[in-house]
Order: sequence, then C-alpha cells, then structure tokens
Amino acid sequence: MVKTPIRNKMGTGVPAEDEIEQHFIDAFARLQSGKPKDKGLQTHAKRGTLRITVTSVAKEAGHSRTLIGHKGCRYPNVRDRVMALKSNPDTPTRMQDVVTKRREEAAKLRRQLALAQTQNATLLARVMELNAALSNQKRKSERLQKGKPTNIFVIPTKP
Repeated sequence: MVKTPIRNKMGTGVPAEDEIEQHFIDAFARLQSGKPKDKGLQTHAKRGTLRITVTSVAKEAGHSRTLIGHKGCRYPNVRDRVMALKSNPDTPTRMQDVVTKRREEAAKLRRQLALAQTQNATLLARVMELNAALSNQKRKSERLQKGKPTNIFVIPTKP
C-alpha cells in the first residue's frame, strides 16, 4: 500500500512526513493567522500579545516542544520555519506589533498622499495660469491679424 503524502500548509514544498508533523504545520498556520484553538493562546491573541515560538507552536499542536525545540529534533522543517520567522526582524511575531507596524505604514502613506495632492494642486494652478496667458496671446494675435489683409505682400524696394 502506497502512503500518500499529507498536504503541507507551510509553503516549503516538502510534504509532511506524518500526522504529528501535520499537526505542527496546522498549528503554525493558525498562529500566523492569529486564530489559535488553545485557550491560553486565544487569550494572548485577543490581547495582541501572541508570539510565534517553538513553545507556542508545540502548545497549539498539542505535542511536546522537544519534537521541534532543538537542532537535532524530529521535525526540522517546522523548527526551521519557526526560527526563520523569529530571526527576521521585519516580520513581527505579536499581533500588537503587526497592528503598530500597519498604523505606521498607514501614517506614512497618508503623508505621501498629502504631499502628492499639494504638488498636484500647485501644478494645476500653474497649468491654469499658462492657459490664461496663452488665451491672452491668441486674442492679441487675432486682433493684430484682423487689421491687416492676409493676401497682400510688401515688396521691398531698392534704395
């Protein structure tokens, strides 16, 4: 009988070895989405203090942390994924940090938008000013053209 590999939600491209690894993978995905099943972790998620660590992943999966807690562990793929998330300072591990980062990004984008709107208003005013000057020049040119016949050419005479 051929055992079909369990689908891996971690996106690593490596299928889960067994059911326990799949539990860890599912737990990791739930923690990343901020929706753990464990009551204690749910409390942390509601407070915005949920951190994704080896211990929290093991607790959420319902297995011992020693299965993913050291270099020679049984499930190195899961451990590597948790460690990669932990070592990347740009990826916040607490929901509170995520919210703070998003608010900072939103404030920065609002400032950029305000600057762009100011620049657009300045450019629009300049375009309107140039259009008005062009209209004035066209009117002057038309007035000058009305006074002169257009089919008569002046031939210069020799002195």
